[in-house]
Amino acid sequence: MKLNPYCIKDILIVLEAIVTDAGVTYFFDSWEDLQKQGNLQKYPINELAYHCQQIYLSGYLYQGKLYPHGGMSFIDLTPDAHSFLSGLRTPVVFETVKKFINITGSASISQMASVVTTASAEFLRNFIASQLR
Repeated sequence: MKLNPYCIKDILIVLEAIVTDAGVTYFFDSWEDLQKQGNLQKYPINELAYHCQQIYLSGYLYQGKLYPHGGMSFIDLTPDAHSFLSGLRTPVVFETVKKFINITGSASISQMASVVTTASAEFLRNFIASQLR
């Protein structure tokens, strides 16, 4: 399955919003429970499960666990996940990620994160330069 940057972004937004306290483990007993959260109803269960697996494998869940029967648990997003999500929330950066995927046909989360880092740095340079004029 090709990674969908919209799905990744929406999952990370939901997970970030769920975390309200330090040291608490948050559980989803099934992928259906996750699908009920935020803006995730538009994604089929298999797509959510696959993207959660990729988010987990990318090291974006602190103390994350995936369960063979479906579902997951985690304590928080990692700093890298917060940084990645911050970039995805910036419209010009997200557009750059989508253009990269259009050119390459697909991308891993690691590749998307590299594009986010580069595009965010360019965005900040341009923003600072425009403020100094």
